[in-house]
Amino acid sequence: MIQRKVVPALAALAAAGVLLAGCAGAPVANNASLDDARATYRSVSADPQVQLRAPVELALAERALAKAETLWRDHAPEDLVAHQAYLALQRARIALNTAQYRKAESAVATSGEQRNRVLLRAREQEAESAKSQARAAELARVGDALE
Repeated sequence: MIQRKVVPALAALAAAGVLLAGCAGAPVANNASLDDARATYRSVSADPQVQLRAPVELALAERALAKAETLWRDHAPEDLVAHQAYLALQRARIALNTAQYRKAESAVATSGEQRNRVLLRAREQEAESAKSQARAAELARVGDALE
């Protein structure tokens, strides 16, 4: 009688052990689009220019990637995971391009300021040259009048 109770209990225990071992040992399946999004996000988020010049866009990319990873962990349909991973990838690229754009915009503004300073110096030199010529002409006129 004990043997009849023990055998089903052992079988149930063994089945549970196999299930647990199967879950623990199974590698997490990879999704290529999610892997691409992760790699791009890691690369973009490591760029100091992106952190400085496009933090909002980077945060949006991070949020989209987290959503894609959550969908993947929750075993959502593959096309939904791929779509969210695509959005994360694009948002990471947007963050990178925004940072590059803002850096270029800053360079244009800086060069505009430099141009204005050069023009101002040139005008000041022209004014100083005109004053010198006026003084020289005045001295020449006064010298002619004394003779």
